[in-house]
Amino acid sequence: MLTAWRRGYGAIVRSACQDAGTALKELTTTLYDRHRVSGIDHWLAHCAVLEAAALPEKDIVFGGKGALQRRQKGLIPNDQWKALRLRPMTSIGVRNFNGNRHFRLSDGGRACTVTVLKKPVVLHLPEMRGTWGKIIRALALLAPDKEISIQFRIDSHRLHLTFDEMDLRRLQPGETLTLARDRDQAASGRRARCRGPD
Repeated sequence: MLTAWRRGYGAIVRSACQDAGTALKELTTTLYDRHRVSGIDHWLAHCAVLEAAALPEKDIVFGGKGALQRRQKGLIPNDQWKALRLRPMTSIGVRNFNGNRHFRLSDGGRACTVTVLKKPVVLHLPEMRGTWGKIIRALALLAPDKEISIQFRIDSHRLHLTFDEMDLRRLQPGETLTLARDRDQAASGRRARCRGPD
């Protein structure tokens, strides 16, 4: 299932590079409709289009130029070429969706559940010790409270996490990250967002 999702995600990235002049919203909708059979949802299609827009070279050879030349000479079979073109799948973090729309860390950080269109895949993670273990466990605690956004990127071997390290700083007792951000904005002269008493 993960391979099918990554295949659809990569197809959207490649197609978006070819249609770079199209408006972002229109391009996302068009490519999602074209590749929805892969099982990905509209948000992952949006992430793929954003990834394509961020690529410095739009005429990039996905899979590698050298591998393409070897395939043209018949030195690489079709399934190997498809595997080389398989891109990592990225889900951009959203704080209001428990840190991410699709990825959820378990309480101890030993598992990560990826759910797309109500189809879950559980990834069992190795135990992390030391500083990295503390960070993973802190992320697992903060995300359900909508205190942090975490970007997940998964390839054939690894699960990559990206987050703002300032969200893991020490807080005063009873203070949330949202209140801490508001306090920092007020101290810097910027107006904090209006929030209710809760």
